[in-house]
Amino acid sequence: MIEDLLEVWRTHDEINFYLLEQISDQGFEAATLLKKGQYSKGRTVARVFKRMHEVRPEHVGREFLAKPPHKIW
Repeated sequence: MIEDLLEVWRTHDEINFYLLEQISDQGFEAATLLKKGQYSKGRTVARVFKRMHEVRPEHVGREFLAKPPHKIW
């Protein structure tokens, strides 16, 4: 199960890095769209990535994060 978890982590990490590389500096400051197609008043693309970074460890568990995986692919 640990190997499966690591594989999922690596895959998501790779996708996130790819997305980050594709977004321009101006793109990070762009407002996100709400469900009804309206622009958010405070949430930017950069804030969405920040939030993803902050909550990801909470969903994995503290024991696992005592030693985060290294990029080995």
